[in-house]
Amino acid sequence: MDEPKVTFRQASFIEASITTLQGKLIGASIFVAVILFFFLGTLRPTIIALTAIPVSIFMTALVFQYFGLSINTMTLGGLAIAIGGLVDDAVVGVENVMRRLKVDRERHHDHRMNPHELVASATMEVRSAILYATIIIVLVFLPLFALPGMEGRLFVPLGIAFIVSTLASLVVSVTVTPVLAYYLLPRMRSLNHGDTKLLAWLKRGYRSSLQRVLNAPKPALVAAGLAVLLAAVAVPFFAKTFLPPFNEGTLLVGLRLNPGVTLAESSALAQQAERLVKQVPEVTHVGRRSGRAELDEHAEGVHVSELDVGLKPASELTRSMDEISADIRARLVNLPASIGIGQPISHRIDHMLSGVRSQIAIKIFGDDLDTLRGQADLLQSKLAAVPGIADLEIEKQVLAPQIKVRVDYAAAAQYGVPTPQILATLQSLVEGEKVTQIVEGSRRFALVVRLPESARSVEGLGNILLQTPNGAVPLSKVATIEDGDGPNQISRDDGKRRIVLSANAQGRALSEIVEDIRKVVGESKLPEGYFITLGAVSGAGRGVQTGGVVVHRVFGAYVCGAVQPIPISHLVGADHGEYSPGAGGCGAGPVAIGPAAVGGGTGGLYHAGWHLGAQWHFEGQPLHQPDANRG
Repeated sequence: MDEPKVTFRQASFIEASITTLQGKLIGASIFVAVILFFFLGTLRPTIIALTAIPVSIFMTALVFQYFGLSINTMTLGGLAIAIGGLVDDAVVGVENVMRRLKVDRERHHDHRMNPHELVASATMEVRSAILYATIIIVLVFLPLFALPGMEGRLFVPLGIAFIVSTLASLVVSVTVTPVLAYYLLPRMRSLNHGDTKLLAWLKRGYRSSLQRVLNAPKPALVAAGLAVLLAAVAVPFFAKTFLPPFNEGTLLVGLRLNPGVTLAESSALAQQAERLVKQVPEVTHVGRRSGRAELDEHAEGVHVSELDVGLKPASELTRSMDEISADIRARLVNLPASIGIGQPISHRIDHMLSGVRSQIAIKIFGDDLDTLRGQADLLQSKLAAVPGIADLEIEKQVLAPQIKVRVDYAAAAQYGVPTPQILATLQSLVEGEKVTQIVEGSRRFALVVRLPESARSVEGLGNILLQTPNGAVPLSKVATIEDGDGPNQISRDDGKRRIVLSANAQGRALSEIVEDIRKVVGESKLPEGYFITLGAVSGAGRGVQTGGVVVHRVFGAYVCGAVQPIPISHLVGADHGEYSPGAGGCGAGPVAIGPAAVGGGTGGLYHAGWHLGAQWHFEGQPLHQPDANRG
C-alpha cells in the first residue's frame, strides 16, 4: 500500500504565488536599475533614484502593519504594478538638481549658490508638478474601492498597495531624495560628462523624427486620433474574462451519479475513473473521495465523487491546461456519470459567485418541477452544439420513493382529533423525538424514541394509534396512506424554484461562448411565468491586469512621444505627464497621454493575445422572459 500523501494543500499554492511575485518584484527592480543607469549615465544619480523603491515599499509595509492589512498576492501585485512608477518622482527631482548644478558650475566662483540652497530651490521647482501628477495617478485607482462583492474583495487590496506605495514615493521624492542629492551630487566629478553614447544616439534619432512631426503636425495628430478611435471600436470585440485563469498545480475532477446510488457503487466508479486519469502523462498522483460529511461547508451525497489530480510542475508541462483537461475528458467520456473538470480554488470562486462549481451557470426559474426539467433537457440539447462548451450537465434531480400521508379532515373531525395533533404525532414517531439525555462519565448522548424500520411501511404507518376522546384509533381511519414518489430535492433562489445547467469553457474564450449561449436562450420559447438567468465567471489570477497596465504605460509614452516634444531621457516618467524645465515630461500630457495609452494598450493586448480582464458575470439578470408583467 502506498504511503499517505497530501493531494492538495492550498497553502502550497499561496506560498508559490507569493514567492513568484517576490521574484518578479526583485526582477523588476533590477530592470529599473539597469534602465536608469543607461539613461542617467552615472552611478550616484541612479542610486539616489533607486532609493525610492525600497524606502517606499518599507513605508507601505509600515502602513499595512498599522492598519492590520496582510501581504498577499493582490497587495504584492499592486506593488509589482507600481514598481516602475516609484522612481518617477525621484528621477524628476534628481535630473532637475543635476541641471541646476551644471548651470551653477558655469558661473563664476563668486556667484555660485550654496549647495543647500540650490538643491532646495531645484526641488521646489518641480514639487508642484510631481504633486499634481501623483494625485492624478492616485485618483485613477480610486474607483477600485467602489467595486462590490467578489470584485471588491479581489481588487481593493491591489488598489491600496498601489496608492500607498505611490504616495510613499511622493514623500520620498521631497524628503529623502533632496537630502541624498545634497550629499552626493554637488561634489560629483562627472557632472559635466554629457549624455551617454546610447542616449546621444537615441536623441539624434528622436530629434530627426520630432522635427518631421513638428514640420507636419497634422498627419501625426490624425494618426494618433485614428489609433484611439480604432482602439475604442476594437474593445467590444475583445474576448473577456472575469480574471485570467492560472495553473494551481492540481485539477479537480467531479463525478456525479444519480442520487440514491450506494456508496459501494459510487466508490467503484470513482476507482475506475482514478485508474483512467493516472494514465495521463502529466499526472503525478490522484486522490479520491466519495461524498462529504453533513457538517462540511460543501456537503454532498455519496453519489458525488471527486478526484484531486496532482500535476507536474509548470516548467515540466509540455501541454496546456486545456489540452490536459481535454485528454482527461476523453478518457472519462464512457463512464455513466456527469463529468466536471476544474481547479480547487477556481471552483470555490465559481461557487461563491454563481452558486455552481462551474464557469457557466444557466438557471431556469418556474413553478412546476416537471416543466423545469423538460425545459432544461430541451435547452441542454441546443447548447450541446455550441463550440467550446464542455462538461454540460443538468442539476441532478431524480424521483425518490416516498410514502404520502393525506389527512381526511372530515374523518378527523368526526373522531375529534385536531389535524395539528395528527401531524405532530406522526412527525415525532417517524423523525424521532429526544426524550432525555444519557450521561456516561464526560460523554453525553441524546435518547431518541422513534418507529423501528419495520413499522415505516404503508401498513405499519396505518396501524399507528392516535388518542381520541373516544379512545385510540389507527391512523388509517383518519388519513389515506399510499406509496408514491417525489423529487429528491427542490432548489430555490430568492424563494423561486429553479433548476441549473452548468458548463465549462474549453479551447475558446468564455465571453464568446456566453454570447452564443445568449443567442440560443433568446431563441428559446418558455411557458408563461418561466425565465432564465445566466451566471458566468472564470478562474482567478492577476496576470492580465499587470500586463495591461505595463502595456498601457509603455505604448502610451511611445505614442505621446510621437505627438509631443518629450525629452527621451524622461520617458520613465512619461505616465506622470509632468513638465518643467529640464525635468521633462509630456507637455500637455494630462490631456493626450490618456487616450494615447488606451490606443497603445489596446494594440499591445491584441498583439499579445490577452483577453480583456473585466468583471462581467450576469448572475440574477433575466435573459429570457416572455411576459415581464405576467412572469
